[in-house]
Amino acid sequence: MSQSLAKRDRQQLAMARECAKDVAGVNAREKSNTLVAEFELRYEVLLDTPQIYSLVQRLNIHCIGPYPAFAENALVFDLATGQHYNPLRLYAITRNGPDGAEFLPAIRTLIRQALIAGRQPTDQKNECLRVLKRDDIRLLEKDTLGLGAQGLHVMYSGPHVVQACYGDVVLPYARLKKFLNTQEAQRIHWVH
Repeated sequence: MSQSLAKRDRQQLAMARECAKDVAGVNAREKSNTLVAEFELRYEVLLDTPQIYSLVQRLNIHCIGPYPAFAENALVFDLATGQHYNPLRLYAITRNGPDGAEFLPAIRTLIRQALIAGRQPTDQKNECLRVLKRDDIRLLEKDTLGLGAQGLHVMYSGPHVVQACYGDVVLPYARLKKFLNTQEAQRIHWVH
């Protein structure tokens, strides 16, 4: 587990260095430019039980371009093996689609409802509400599901230009009960 986290930290450090190098290059070419590279990396523990350790890595970065970027990635470990653990082994909330794993329609609805509920009607002149209502919230990206104390964390980000409209959504385990793999729950002593 510590090796996996250290590897991830090294990858992020390399990205930060590349970002700073790009910004320095632009500033050197364009003397009137005073761009500043912004890079912040934080970890937050979502769940720490004898069986499962789950955390989220939050990355905020602004290099060159009009929009900053952020990424939220879940890291879930099976403490019996020390290996990465895929929450889809526990909750069958996806199916195979033409472009890879995609959320089931019922799960897409839950995610959309949670995202919209987190918005005020006046948010960005309703831009985010329009984006969220149109997004089919279909594709599941790698490392975007985390097991938390209150529910399953879904870190769906949408397209880069509208990432600010999205965020970490927590789906309560009670609402996911029908998707639970009971054999896997018994294997890892899952009590949620």
